[in-house]
Amino acid sequence: MPSRFVAVIVGMVLLLGSSTAKAAYVLSVSSASDVQHLQVGQTVIFDVNISGINPGDPPSYLFYLAATVQYDNTLLSGPTAVLPGSAVPNPLDFTGTPLPDGADASYDSSLLGPDMSTNGVFFTFDATVLQPGDGTIIFTAASASREADRESGTQFTPDTVALDFHIDASSGAVPAPGALVLVLTGAGTLGTGWMVRRRKE
Repeated sequence: MPSRFVAVIVGMVLLLGSSTAKAAYVLSVSSASDVQHLQVGQTVIFDVNISGINPGDPPSYLFYLAATVQYDNTLLSGPTAVLPGSAVPNPLDFTGTPLPDGADASYDSSLLGPDMSTNGVFFTFDATVLQPGDGTIIFTAASASREADRESGTQFTPDTVALDFHIDASSGAVPAPGALVLVLTGAGTLGTGWMVRRRKE
């Protein structure tokens, strides 16, 4: 009886240890641009990052990683390209697909190799700012497989961190130089007329 109890405890510890290790993998979205003050017409590069890989610990390396991000495409345009980032060791094993409202990408080292062994940018995509408003880039799908689980083919879902963004409202159109001259000329004419009237009185 005690030996069975010990076996159960050991099994639970191993299971919890495995879950904790997998939960340490995180996908997140970031940008070098100030995402709280985006401007209409601006083109922004977004990075989808992977963390949780332990360099020098091959069992923690990822032989498969896939993610899909989406957002409101009335605020941001669809990407023109989805490109591999610095964490992708072999671009030939990478597939990136622009979506009308987001981006999809995957890396599978079982094609040519090697595994993903460093943290960093998984993929990048661009979007053009369309109109003022507030939005969020969210993960609608994510899956990964560790080298330690290659034989079993076990997949798990990494944790994900979304990115909120704000697009500034227009601060008011700046008049064209010609229009500005007309406005100033008109103001000058009105002022002259007022002074002439004052003198006649």
